[in-house]
Amino acid sequence: MKSAALSISAIRGGMEELSRAQRAVLIALAGGRSNKAMAWDLTITKATVKAHRTAVSASWVSLTGPRHCLPCDR
Repeated sequence: MKSAALSISAIRGGMEELSRAQRAVLIALAGGRSNKAMAWDLTITKATVKAHRTAVSASWVSLTGPRHCLPCDR
């Protein structure tokens, strides 16, 4: 049980390292939004959404290791 708590704290710490826009993209991604819908909702371009997704994915891999990639990156 202790390792799960460490994992949650690591994820929380990783979330704090993301920019506000990256967190917004991550939340929208978790909600199943498309890149186009995220861009529209956040008033940014699809290219910017993709850049934020890349940054979020890199942050996630640094926290969890390469075997635990985000579902969208498989």
